[in-house]
Amino acid sequence: MAATIVTFSMAPSVIEKLEKLKDFLHTKNKSAIVSHLIEKEYKHQLVPREDNTQ
Repeated sequence: MAATIVTFSMAPSVIEKLEKLKDFLHTKNKSAIVSHLIEKEYKHQLVPREDNTQ
C-alpha cells in the first residue's frame, strides 16, 4: 500500500486570523469550529482551478 503525502499552505493572513480565533475560542467545544475552518480551507485549496492566464 503506497502512502501519499499531501501538503498545503495558507496565506499568512489566514493563518493569523485562525490563530486569533483559536485563542478566542479556547474551550474544547468551541475549538471544533477552528478545526472545521482549517479543514474547509484545506479542501478549498485541493480543488483544481482553471488557468485563465492565456
